[in-house]
Amino acid sequence: MGLRAMLNKKGMTLIEVMVALVVLLLVALAMMQTALLSIDSNMISALRDQALKLAETRMNNAKGTTFSKLSSGSQTDTGALDPGICSATLRAKMQGVMGAIGSANNGQVVTASVRSMPSFNYCTNVTAQNLNPNNVIINVTVGWTWQGQDYVHNIGTIVGNL
Repeated sequence: MGLRAMLNKKGMTLIEVMVALVVLLLVALAMMQTALLSIDSNMISALRDQALKLAETRMNNAKGTTFSKLSSGSQTDTGALDPGICSATLRAKMQGVMGAIGSANNGQVVTASVRSMPSFNYCTNVTAQNLNPNNVIINVTVGWTWQGQDYVHNIGTIVGNL
């Protein structure tokens, strides 16, 4: 009887195989979507890290300026940002972060290498504003666009006249 039962097994039907393949396909698609989301998040993080480095560099350059130049406002960026690189929406978002200090239409475009991209453009702006006769507030704003989304990072410090 045991041999006869083994001979009567027919295996899986075509429908069962197709259902199993559909389930496998759905799992594979979900895993691909997760991998793509992870890659995009990692790239956004790498772009933000580079923006932080640029902001830190520009801040250190500004802090290296004499107090008299900072307090006279000569450290504030006056060059116009290229509208082809720094879109109106990005400049508006930068201005929202900056507030009433300076103008997001002025600044400097900095090109940096980020991962496999040899040249990625960041829009930067440095402003110096007198807090009182012995202190100046320095703000550095960095903006960039990635896949149609605008991002802004801002750092600030107070420099005193010692």
